[in-house]
Amino acid sequence: MKPLVSVCLTTYNGERFLREVIESILSQTYSNYEFIIIDDGSTDSTKDILSEYHNNSKIRIHHQSNKGRAISLNKTINLSKGRYIAIIDDDDPSKPKRLEKQVKFLEKHPEYGLVGSYWGREYPDNPEKEKEVIKPPTKDEKIRKAFPRYSPFLHSSILIRKKILNKKPYNENLRNCLDLDLYIKIAKNHKLANIPKVLAKQRFHEQQHFANQLNRKKNLRTDSKIKIKAVKKLKLKPHNYIYPIMIYLYTFLPTKIQKQIKKTFKKHFIAK
Repeated sequence: MKPLVSVCLTTYNGERFLREVIESILSQTYSNYEFIIIDDGSTDSTKDILSEYHNNSKIRIHHQSNKGRAISLNKTINLSKGRYIAIIDDDDPSKPKRLEKQVKFLEKHPEYGLVGSYWGREYPDNPEKEKEVIKPPTKDEKIRKAFPRYSPFLHSSILIRKKILNKKPYNENLRNCLDLDLYIKIAKNHKLANIPKVLAKQRFHEQQHFANQLNRKKNLRTDSKIKIKAVKKLKLKPHNYIYPIMIYLYTFLPTKIQKQIKKTFKKHFIAK
């Protein structure tokens, strides 16, 4: 039987959480899916972990030299057979009913192109920091209004119609913010939603934090440019330009002044 859903995962040196993420998909209450995994040139024990699943009929594993995230994600989509694409990252596991609830939503609402959900957030390298539940907007209108300030989706929580991704794949020229760029492209012609249930878990950990800090200015500038374009593409009101332009200009300030601004306006000024 042809799978209705293709779960797509790309990983690069994701050994720490990879097994848990894979098991979270194999434990789904929904069963009509295939699971495509691309190892994008990992140098840790990722290959050994994936070898444990070679005999699982639901999983197709591909190894390649390092191509980058966008190219690898597009490859998983090209390899897929399903009507719907479920994205999952190598450190963010899914809750057991994720696919069941999201497939039901898109089957019932053909005007929607993408659906996400609430998600839990935890800090495995900072156990004293409390876990959180992130509740982004659930309705299309409010989701659109959120784009100039923050991303209203967790990448590991989204289910997308494949026919949309065939026409609007991930931007392979982007090294970061490619998920935000994708959401905005989809929003131009399709409605978006979040299911008001926690269906995924997000982790903030040291490896991720180090990579983000290393390219922080560049990431913020790319993020701001995408958000500025969103105001025009989605025909939002002109005042929505203010926040992303402020963040873009902020990246050119001396580090000392940036720290002062961040300390003063921590909850209101700095992008999530």
